[in-house]
Amino acid sequence: MSHSTNEILPETISSYEEYSTRLLNVLSTHTECFVHYKYSNGVLIGTESPTRVLLNNIYQSLPVEWRVNFFDKFREVSLLHPESSSLVWLNGLSLILPDISIPKDISIPVPPSLRDLVATCKQLYPKGTTLVAQKGRSVLMNEKKSYECKALSQKITEIWTKTVIDIGSGKGYLLHELENLGLEAVGVEGEQDFLDKMEQREEKVLQKSPQKFSKSTQKPFDNHIGHPKTISAYLTTDITPQEFMTKISTVTASKELLMTCLHACGNLTSTLLRLSVKIPEVKVVAAVGCCYHKLTERNDFWKSTTQRAKYVEGENLNVLRSVKHPHFDEELNGFPMSKFVSEIIEKEGKEFKLAHNEFSTFADPLTVTQRQYLDMMKQQSFKAFFEFVMEKFNGAKEDHPTGKTVNTTFKTYFESALVNIKKRKTFKWNAENYAKQFEAFCDHFVSAEEFNALYNESAVGDILIESGAILLLGALFAPLLEGLIVSDRVLYMKEHCKVAYAERVFDSRVSPRCFLIVAKK
Repeated sequence: MSHSTNEILPETISSYEEYSTRLLNVLSTHTECFVHYKYSNGVLIGTESPTRVLLNNIYQSLPVEWRVNFFDKFREVSLLHPESSSLVWLNGLSLILPDISIPKDISIPVPPSLRDLVATCKQLYPKGTTLVAQKGRSVLMNEKKSYECKALSQKITEIWTKTVIDIGSGKGYLLHELENLGLEAVGVEGEQDFLDKMEQREEKVLQKSPQKFSKSTQKPFDNHIGHPKTISAYLTTDITPQEFMTKISTVTASKELLMTCLHACGNLTSTLLRLSVKIPEVKVVAAVGCCYHKLTERNDFWKSTTQRAKYVEGENLNVLRSVKHPHFDEELNGFPMSKFVSEIIEKEGKEFKLAHNEFSTFADPLTVTQRQYLDMMKQQSFKAFFEFVMEKFNGAKEDHPTGKTVNTTFKTYFESALVNIKKRKTFKWNAENYAKQFEAFCDHFVSAEEFNALYNESAVGDILIESGAILLLGALFAPLLEGLIVSDRVLYMKEHCKVAYAERVFDSRVSPRCFLIVAKK
């Protein structure tokens, strides 16, 4: 039964149990599309960044049919029609954006297995009415943050009228909006720097808009407006409900609370959900998560020998079997949280790792424009080729902190990347002597023009086939990964609450992490 017109369940799916099951079925059988495994002497040790696609045979892990009959043909078509080489990537974009028109002479048929997978993925994308952000800016708050705070605070007022606890309250943006709507709000923030900046910001807000805080406009408890109630504390996995409420009681006498967070990073949202169900005073939860790529996972150390064996070279299987995996504390993992998803993973062998790379850009890949995709594929290709150059010409197996740069040619990317790396004096390299090695390389490397020529020889339409293919498939699967994470959290809350669901609360084009989990005891 739907609790909101914006609920994320696809139209053909009636429960979060069914949704999670179907997502697990697809994700567990197509891990090569979104997560890339890293080995040491044949033993799986973790996951690898897609920017190392040229170094670690990531592209070769894709099904042969997709590579030989589709992506590899981009180069063939480009050579046959050099005047249309910049349009060849329309074939790849058509996987996600079906309305793209492709000239017949450069059109490449999509292999049936890939076409079917694309259709399956799109059927499982989280739903919810497409929201359109109302532009506007609050005092001393950028437009995006203002939109998020207004939208979330408005949603909270629709389900709650009493005290709100904001976990990870930062500089107090959400607290400010909640108080403007007449709710008592308490912030919990562990970073003293944020608390100091919040106080400074509130003083400036009072100076800029003193009329908003005149006595004539205050609500009964509004004597704290302009100076929100806050607690300096970290929300950790070992804090007890009693300890938490002792801290809360120092700033509010309320015994009926809604606990919220706006883009709490990584495991913080999971910790919030676990704590909320243990505190009787918390009656409602309204949480928006973020940074899913930072979640710790149950299978960071895989338990199943049969599953692990799939990713190990045969002769090293005994080595892997001899590895003792540490005890896993279920209270510490960010995924999975629910018994339902945990049991499917354990009993049905649906064990796999989430993508440990950021996929926030692709909250809704159907709304990303053709130009945006091409730009992203180009920049990721530059990064991949840069790492390739650094290892092949400098012998460096490091991941280089090149920073965020947007360039039109590999030459300009290469030059700006070197400058950015030099600026990172505090970056710690894996090899102690690498800093000197890098400086020597910068002084004597082959000219940027020659590296640019090498890049152009490898690229099709300024994009590497290997990087473009991996990025497009990652974009295709991103909503499924997020859908599974959110559904797992809903199922966990359903185990402890009368009502739990997830809905779309933000316009994903403005705020990519746009799903709100609501639970009522």
